[in-house]
Order: sequence, then C-alpha cells, then structure tokens
Amino acid sequence: MTTLDFTVGEAAITFYNNDWGKETVTYNGKVVSEKTSVFGTRHEFTVDEDTYELITSLVINSTIGLKTQLRKNGRLQEEKTTGQSLLHLVIGIAALAILIEVFRSLF
Repeated sequence: MTTLDFTVGEAAITFYNNDWGKETVTYNGKVVSEKTSVFGTRHEFTVDEDTYELITSLVINSTIGLKTQLRKNGRLQEEKTTGQSLLHLVIGIAALAILIEVFRSLF
C-alpha cells in the first residue's frame, strides 16, 4: 500500500494506492476520486473554484515504482516518485529462486 501526503495552502491532499491497483484521493479527509489502475491514471476534482489533478504513472528506470504529480489549476505543485531499486528487486527474485531450488532438492 502506498500513501502520499501533499499540502497545498491549507489543503491536505492524500493519495492511497493498494496492491490491487485501487487508487483513492482525499481532500481534507473527504474522498474526491476513486479509480483502478495498473499503469497509472488521472484523477481530477474541483474544490471551490480550483481544479486539481493528481496524475499517476508507472516508472521503470533505475527504480520500479509510481510517479505522482499534483497540479492545481494546471500548475505543477509537487511531484513524488516512490518505488524500489530495480537492482534490489532482481536480487530479491534471484534469492527467492535459489531458495526454491534448495527446498526442492531437499524433498
């Protein structure tokens, strides 16, 4: 589960993403958008006269993770990238494969 907090002026905007791809955006604790995504999506909501966009996208380079951009009235307010090192992921998968082979040889 990923949780990211953004602050724009007096507003607290929180982004939640679970392991099944369900994304939820709250504005001062109130749910303003819910979507399901694998590779990323765009949440748009309006509060008073301001239009907010929270854009998510899958990032694969030196890390594999999620890039999240928050825009207010078209202007970028903040950008965050979360994830894990691709090298650590590959090492973890290799270690798991070795463990599986060791256990298979024992039984």
